[in-house]
Amino acid sequence: MLLSFVFAALSASSVLATPLLNVTAPRACGTVISQEKIVEAEAHFQANKVSPNSTFGALAATVPIYFHVISSGSAVSQGNIPDSQIASQITVMNRAYASAGITWTLAGTTRTTNANWFNTAGPGASAQTSMKSSLRQGGANALNVYTVGFNSGAGAGLLGYSTFPSDYSRNPTDDGVVMLFSSVPGGSTTNYNLGQTLTHEAGHWVGLYHTFQGGCSSSGDMVDDTPPEASPASGCPTGRDTCSGGGVDPIHNFMDYSYDSCMTEFTPGQVTRMRSQLATYLLRCGSEPSAEKVAAAEKSFTANRVSAAARGASYKMAPINVYFHVIQKSDAPEGGNVPDSQLKEQIDIMNKDYSSAGISFALANTTRTTNEKWFSRASPNAAEQTEMKEALRQGDEKDLNVYTVGFEEGDAKGLLGYATFPSDAKTELKDDGVVILFSTLPGGATENFNKGRTLTHEAGHWTGLYHTFQGGCNGEGDQVEDTPPEGEPASGCPKGADTCPKDGLDSITNYMNYSYDSCMDQFTEGQVTRLKDQLATYRNM
Repeated sequence: MLLSFVFAALSASSVLATPLLNVTAPRACGTVISQEKIVEAEAHFQANKVSPNSTFGALAATVPIYFHVISSGSAVSQGNIPDSQIASQITVMNRAYASAGITWTLAGTTRTTNANWFNTAGPGASAQTSMKSSLRQGGANALNVYTVGFNSGAGAGLLGYSTFPSDYSRNPTDDGVVMLFSSVPGGSTTNYNLGQTLTHEAGHWVGLYHTFQGGCSSSGDMVDDTPPEASPASGCPTGRDTCSGGGVDPIHNFMDYSYDSCMTEFTPGQVTRMRSQLATYLLRCGSEPSAEKVAAAEKSFTANRVSAAARGASYKMAPINVYFHVIQKSDAPEGGNVPDSQLKEQIDIMNKDYSSAGISFALANTTRTTNEKWFSRASPNAAEQTEMKEALRQGDEKDLNVYTVGFEEGDAKGLLGYATFPSDAKTELKDDGVVILFSTLPGGATENFNKGRTLTHEAGHWTGLYHTFQGGCNGEGDQVEDTPPEGEPASGCPKGADTCPKDGLDSITNYMNYSYDSCMDQFTEGQVTRLKDQLATYRNM
């Protein structure tokens, strides 16, 4: 299910041949979201909701924004907005979201001259799919903003549209906001040129509905402190009351359709909701190999596969040495200084989870390093994680190195962990290992992910397993025959889910899914065979 939010500046029948320059008509929604879809989305959110607590500070205090400026030529009127307007837009966003504790920072700007994208990148159009596939950067925590002209096709007359947090796992490439270039601060779109179009669309991106969602009946926008509203506001109609008895309409709210100059606030309830949405949907594993990389790895594995079973039933694999590298920014527990008792308990959890595979783990050594950069920024491919691993890694390809960090900044934010695969060890031994969020260790502070299953999951990648939902319902999936194909990652513990009908129920309790720690309890026989053969082939075990 895709929830997409669209701002339209003119009626649906309007088609513009030139950029929208003077808007006095009210904003109108160009995409109708059925109540059934809202009910479905909210049922999922309530079932899997993570409360915004201390974890949120590390998860979403700062959101990187990648601006993709699409133009049909070199002139500002052709979409080539200057860096100064982008900087002003970021300033407007930070002012608007200050009450939510969310800071937006410019991570990068790309500039592309493509008249087709500029003119026709409406929701669902092939132009916007091509544009996003070519340009999107960062992970689930990064907001990608595409500025276009909306001159023709499905996008004609739009001010902007956005995806919703729950959409990311289904289609990461589609994630982000597309907006009219002339609605940035100082733009030429009258009444909508103070930067609040992006404030509004980013509100959808962090999980908010329109204030007038559902009209005067039903549960509206799912926020208790926004009065019900029968219809979108236009202009700045102070005192308007379209649902009698519920309070005056929230015409100053960023999620209404008022003029930019009229928009001034999010409510405390909206702040709580957006923080919960971010905490619920942006926690993830960073081990996501592309289809091309999977194909290359599987070709190599097929050609070189060593069968562990050929060694005979009497063969017993030696324990895997685990080197823990505790990275902290301070000596406080919340600064990453996890005690030895948690590390020991994590080893116990691993031994329990891998017992069916005949694999055991032994703590070989623990190092402790105070380095705020490594703690905060050690995301996949970041210079900080490379530096950290080169300084600390011990042992050979048989040894598991685990780095516990904070994932506080940039592309690191929102990660629970990531791992290398066995086939990488021969050529990139220094990079080999697992990096995890320190608060996912047993007894940690990351709600629903604090029973030690993050390392069980990431060690699964380190031993050669893919996600159970790899490839969705099509293709070879996770290369294991006894894990049914799965259309999307699980969230929570939705036992009985079947996202690829007729192929068996989803592997909700499998360690290689995205379920809560309390829901995970198994590897399949096929996974055990695969990981043993991967270890024999690539790690000489």
